[in-house]
Amino acid sequence: MISPSRRARPSKSGADSGHARAPISGGFVDVPTVHEREELRNWLLAEGLPPESASEEGVDLFVWREGDSIAGVAGLEALGPQGVLRAVAVRREWRRRGIAAALVEHIRETARQMGLSELYLLTTTAAEYFAGQGFERIARGDVAGPVLESSEFATLCPDAATVMVRLIEAGRHGDAATER
Repeated sequence: MISPSRRARPSKSGADSGHARAPISGGFVDVPTVHEREELRNWLLAEGLPPESASEEGVDLFVWREGDSIAGVAGLEALGPQGVLRAVAVRREWRRRGIAAALVEHIRETARQMGLSELYLLTTTAAEYFAGQGFERIARGDVAGPVLESSEFATLCPDAATVMVRLIEAGRHGDAATER
C-alpha cells in the first residue's frame, strides 16, 4: 500500500472527462484510518455501492482528502496479474472537480507499480465516465482468471453491470506507463 505521505494531485485543467471543473487546491490521496473505514462502509451503502469494498481483506482503499474531510474514495483489489477497481465515489459537494479522475489515476499508477497488466471494473451507472478514463467495455464472458473469483464479480455486483477493462503496460526505465 502507498504510504500516506505519498500525495497525488489531479490535473488543474479539468480536461480529464470533458466537464468544466473548478480547480482543486489542497487535496491529496491518503489511506483511511480503521475508524474512517466504517464511515466509508455506510457512505458506500448510501451511494448504492458494495460497502464490502471498505472492509474486505485484500482491497487497498484510498481516499481524497480536502482539509479534514474525505471527499472521495476508491479501492484496488490485486488478484495475480489483474486488478479490480472498486468503489469509486465522490461526495456530492465535491463532484465535477477532478477528484474521481485523480483517484482513478492513483489506482492505475499503483496497479502499474504492482506489476498488474489489467485493471477491471463493474459499473451500473458510470460506463461513459470510465470510458473517458481509458477503460473499454467488454463482455462479462471475456473476463478470465482470478478476477472472476473476486467477490465484486462473483456476488456483489449484478450480472447486468457493465464490465470494463484498461490494459496497463509497465513503463520503460522508470518512465510513466504507456497505455494500449
